[in-house]
Amino acid sequence: MNPTGPEERLVCTQEREKTSSRVTFVTHVTTGCTSGFICTVFYRRDGHIIEMQQGECAVAGSSSNSPAHWSPLLIQLSILLHLAPLAASLLSGAR
Repeated sequence: MNPTGPEERLVCTQEREKTSSRVTFVTHVTTGCTSGFICTVFYRRDGHIIEMQQGECAVAGSSSNSPAHWSPLLIQLSILLHLAPLAASLLSGAR
């Protein structure tokens, strides 16, 4: 356990939707002894700024983006910054 809480592990299980500025994934999340599926959306805002939204944990991946687990108006955005613009953007599909 780290000082900020239990370690959380996310694994992308399915790409749902992709545009030039947004990508939606179903991710399998494990936090301590608990696991489930979460709808995770990344938004490209600039060359070095990405915003991330995550829904509530669901038992099945197919229900992770249902209204019971996903409401974009009620979910906080997390902002991810990189010191310099990335050469291969997360949303471009480059690996």
